[in-house]
Amino acid sequence: MRGLTLKIIASDSEDSLIEDLVKEDVQFHIAIMTAAKNDLIKSEILRLHLVKRVVFGSIKRSVKPNQLRQKAESDANRRKVLAEHDEIYAAIAKHNAASAKIAMEHHIQDIIDKSLFTMALSSENGLTRGLTDEELIYNV
Repeated sequence: MRGLTLKIIASDSEDSLIEDLVKEDVQFHIAIMTAAKNDLIKSEILRLHLVKRVVFGSIKRSVKPNQLRQKAESDANRRKVLAEHDEIYAAIAKHNAASAKIAMEHHIQDIIDKSLFTMALSSENGLTRGLTDEELIYNV
């Protein structure tokens, strides 16, 4: 995830790497919820992933000269997410459940906040889409 994030930040376009980065992000969360052996956490993380896919799945991103500010904002967000993942991982590696819980709660709240903001913005611009049958299985 770190390598892909740094490549995207260094690149003018994220299109060729974004799908791989999303997969790495999902694998990070799946590894944590598998280790936690908590079905409620697993269900909620899958729901958050679904929201993120619905919101971001319909918006194609490529950087054009007049979009450099957006790229800079996206890159800053990628650095922040990577730092959050590092904090979560470090707490887990140290077997510090309290710190891991706080770091994960902060990370998840950040995902919710960004997703809700992006959903509202996308809806205003007519960019939302419905759920596929595959996505609906997460909502059980």
